[in-house]
Amino acid sequence: MITFRASAGRRRQALAVATMSAALALTLSACSPSGGGSNSAGTAPTTIGIGIGAQPATFDPAQLDLGESAVIWTGVFDTLLKVDNDGVVQPNAAKSYEYSADGRVLTLSLREGMTFSNGDAVTSADVVATINRMKETPGVRTPDVASIASVDAPDDLTVVLNLNAPDPSLLINLATGAGVIADAATLNNDDIALNPIGSGPYVLDTAATVTGSSYVMTKREDHWNAAAYPFQTVTARVLADSQARFNALQAGEISVSTIASDQADSIKAAGFSVHVVDASAVGSLLFLDRTGSIVPALGDVRVRQAINMAFDRQLYVDQLLLGAGVPTEQFYNPGQPGYVEDLNKTYPYDVKGAKALLAEAGYPDGFALTMPSTYFSQATEPALTQTLADIGITVTWESVPPQEVVSSLSSGKYAMAWFYEGLNSPSIMTRSDLGADGLLNPTSYTTPELTALLDKVNSLTADPDAQGAAYEEINKYSVENALVAPVYYTSTYYGLAKGISFLADTAVPLDIANYGIAG
Repeated sequence: MITFRASAGRRRQALAVATMSAALALTLSACSPSGGGSNSAGTAPTTIGIGIGAQPATFDPAQLDLGESAVIWTGVFDTLLKVDNDGVVQPNAAKSYEYSADGRVLTLSLREGMTFSNGDAVTSADVVATINRMKETPGVRTPDVASIASVDAPDDLTVVLNLNAPDPSLLINLATGAGVIADAATLNNDDIALNPIGSGPYVLDTAATVTGSSYVMTKREDHWNAAAYPFQTVTARVLADSQARFNALQAGEISVSTIASDQADSIKAAGFSVHVVDASAVGSLLFLDRTGSIVPALGDVRVRQAINMAFDRQLYVDQLLLGAGVPTEQFYNPGQPGYVEDLNKTYPYDVKGAKALLAEAGYPDGFALTMPSTYFSQATEPALTQTLADIGITVTWESVPPQEVVSSLSSGKYAMAWFYEGLNSPSIMTRSDLGADGLLNPTSYTTPELTALLDKVNSLTADPDAQGAAYEEINKYSVENALVAPVYYTSTYYGLAKGISFLADTAVPLDIANYGIAG
């Protein structure tokens, strides 16, 4: 029997992605003039301070990640579509969109009168240039546009995406990182990584920004949807340590933060409100190398099954999450198409059985591997090390800088990793984890059976019921073949300063639009 000890400042973060959804560590303050919030008695706050766990790796529109830095780039860049706070895709910079009958052509109509922060008009040519840059620049967004064979601009306000095949994740991708619009004239600028030019509701104040420490945005009153963004100034502060964020929230230096569930009572006692988004992410041990290219053992399904059997999932929930989670053996959640309750009985905790499977696979003494130590995994690493050691697997942890987490997972360097994925979209999670070109499938694992299942679900975009049944088939295949080792769903707790509200009650992609003024 294994036991875990929860630290007071542990961090359970969520990747709300589309691709990934987001490890959220946000903070807002209603009383500090230096990036918190300002709301003297009777007045609404006009500034918001948001604490993030990692600095943006880049503002290059072809390389935007869906982690915590999304609170910055979603302010700077408009996306073609938008996921609302109920998790539904809506028009945004594109005022309308329409699929062809066969699902292979998507036509979007842009709003008139949009401008970039430098004053240039937004046209369909900018959309074409931005998407082509994503297609031509290898990186985290490349898989999101892989289904786009070509993109056309028949006039200044019309964009036509010609697809290789129907893609059920495309609309959500266009509502997140793959849907940003950059000024085509600036895409080759030398400072594109630090000085983004977008058409979003905010502009990055490069003079006030300290790269790696704090990022300041000011509101554009000429934005087409300015009324939807109540804050005049947004400051995102990089606070990698969860206890530092907790302290900063209490001190009024920032104004909203994800907090550990065991910090909720303290935050409430200090006069803050707490907002909980249930089942906002799934914490999983990812098998990044199902082909056995990096660690041969992981190419054997019996090894992956043995690792699944090594987890006492309820114990993880009880002692690491203090009950603020739900054990799971599947990465779809109960509110999504594809969820199958009985799959949670596939891998009961059984160390003896796991060792026997490893021996059967040719690893009676286990094996060793290196895993990335990231701000997602650090709080869980002692438990993971112990769990794997119990069946003979030795882990060495290698530190990865916060801004390199996503790229490290897709690099092909690591065979396994602990990660959190947002639960907002089965199509994105399926593509990211199981697609041959998926971000979290760097060795391009696939089988004829899996390919057929993915092709089937992609062909059913016009029939949600049939597509839901197809996702169930994918889920069963994934669990039975141990393509991932999900451990628990975790809820996200937000501490909110007076006057601030968090507008989403479901696991939606992280966006500056998630934050508002309390009524």
